[in-house]
Amino acid sequence: MSLDIKKRYNKILYTLKHKKAFLKVEKELRGKNTLRGYFHDIDKPFMYMALWLKVEDVSKIHRQNSYHHLESNLDKTKDDLIDMIIDWECARLTKPDKPLNAFDTLLHFYPTHIKYILPICLTFNVKSVKPNVWLHSWHELATNADKNADIYAEVLDVLKQISNVTYSQEFALTLKKQYNFGKHITQFSPAEIFMLTILWHSEVMKFEIDYNIINKIINDVFTNMKAHTHFTHSQTFDTICDVKNIKPSPYRT
Repeated sequence: MSLDIKKRYNKILYTLKHKKAFLKVEKELRGKNTLRGYFHDIDKPFMYMALWLKVEDVSKIHRQNSYHHLESNLDKTKDDLIDMIIDWECARLTKPDKPLNAFDTLLHFYPTHIKYILPICLTFNVKSVKPNVWLHSWHELATNADKNADIYAEVLDVLKQISNVTYSQEFALTLKKQYNFGKHITQFSPAEIFMLTILWHSEVMKFEIDYNIINKIINDVFTNMKAHTHFTHSQTFDTICDVKNIKPSPYRT
């Protein structure tokens, strides 16, 4: 078996570069860096140094055993899904040839999880949820109109579920009482996941929630999406996140 020392070294350097990008985006979205952020992907450099492991197996092992990866089949908490969003949002900082944000990544690679991930995309980057997105030319979203329409319909259905709820302080407080760390976030509806993540975000970022703004923004997003039937390719994209500043919530007063 080839030890691939140079390849292992480059993989470790890339992982450290990715960790740095993750911490930048975590601070932008969470308002601070956390232990979860500092320990993000900490296993990968050590696995690359384990010469008995094949280089190409490290990513697979990591994904199958990490809570922030959908491939793991491990029960997910709210924080796991938020880590996932940060992971997807920061990828474009280190992969300029793959300028996908979290919503784009969800559409391209994880459309079967739209029900759980879309609500969190709406919390942290609501402007990205739109018909005009970055489409990789090789992907079936760009090459298969029927598949594109199917995924679009799934997004629209989940958005409809989220927009059908009238968000209020009473609704939020009832949810907060129901949620505990023993109940997995995927047991909640899309609207409930959306509200729970906004509640959590307001607590860590210390802002007051404007429920009228929530209702307006979500209805506007749904109305805009309802006017179309397919995703179309955007010729422009955000090359990097605004990682120099903490990103304010659009749902604050």
